[in-house]
Amino acid sequence: MSMEFVMGNSLETLPKTIDFNFEELKGQLAESLALYTGLVVTEDGIKGAKEDRAKLNKLREALENKRKEVKRECMAPYTDFEAKVKELVGLIDQPIAAIDAQLKEYEEKRRADKRAAILEIYEETVGELRALLPFEKLWQDTWYNTSVTMKKVREAIVAAEDKAASDLEVLATVESEFAEAVKIKYLEHLDLNEALMERSRLQERAKRLREYEAQRAAQAANLAEEQREAEATRGAEQTPDPAANAAQAGTWEPGGGEAVEETIYLLRFECQVTRDQAAELSRWLKERNISYRRI
Repeated sequence: MSMEFVMGNSLETLPKTIDFNFEELKGQLAESLALYTGLVVTEDGIKGAKEDRAKLNKLREALENKRKEVKRECMAPYTDFEAKVKELVGLIDQPIAAIDAQLKEYEEKRRADKRAAILEIYEETVGELRALLPFEKLWQDTWYNTSVTMKKVREAIVAAEDKAASDLEVLATVESEFAEAVKIKYLEHLDLNEALMERSRLQERAKRLREYEAQRAAQAANLAEEQREAEATRGAEQTPDPAANAAQAGTWEPGGGEAVEETIYLLRFECQVTRDQAAELSRWLKERNISYRRI
């Protein structure tokens, strides 16, 4: 198909400019309109001002009418030319639209057929991974391209399934308390590193929780021990000790014998002990009727 657009006349015959007595009219207008520069309309001059306005409007209308007339004359051949060219373009557009529709229909069918063929490969190879690895997760739009062969698609699907199976073996070693959350994270993007990072995050959070609970338990145990020691001290201070009282008075008679006077000393000291050592020391003092209190 060979077609050539041939002009029936030369555009060089068209005027490059449209000449008229522009400068002459401009000078006359400038001279005439100078009368209106700085014009002030008074009550007595309203009638004259209206007459002047009517004259100026008539002059303006005459110029506008001439402009429109010249434009119509100049545009007439172009308007005719434009309509004819658009008619030709419309004739061409009809088969273009028909061809486009057929090409679109063909492309849609080609894509649908290729997707169906790829789905068959998936059904053939997915096996037990179906629930964890749905077809939509594997799908790539680039597989529609004619440059991507079915061999390459099969290799990509098998590789993805093998990787998923290997990843799930790794995830099977995750602690049971984190296993479900880690697997869910993996299935979001089929990314093992992302899943293992989630495992580390959960482990760290669990560790901090255990440390917090251990700290709370230790604080509770310390408080309970302090309360027991305080109660034991109050009980020892409030319980009468006949032997100690008699010794302080110098009249204690052990075994009913003669009174034996002993000097009672007040000792103040502090020591560092473990909780078990503190309990042992408390028992030792009580067994020997030695009074003590917290400083």
